[in-house]
Amino acid sequence: MASGLERITLNIIWPNYFGRRYIGSIKGIAMAVTVVGSAFGPLPFGVGFDIFQSYTPVLVMLMILPGAGFICALLARKPIKQGEPS
Repeated sequence: MASGLERITLNIIWPNYFGRRYIGSIKGIAMAVTVVGSAFGPLPFGVGFDIFQSYTPVLVMLMILPGAGFICALLARKPIKQGEPS
């Protein structure tokens, strides 16, 4: 259910935010970043477990990322299309 809501939300927000002209390119880059993140996502956990002999310190450190993403989303400005007055 969460994945379905995410897909619907992104398919509404991205065209409203970026426009429809380059939405395919934007979604392609986003998917590439998702795949790379999925590939390298387990790395900090493996390294952290080798160093700390526990996943807890890594989980605590990585809890910063959602907060940072939320702050970045709040501070993001809608791109200005070329030819539009600022």
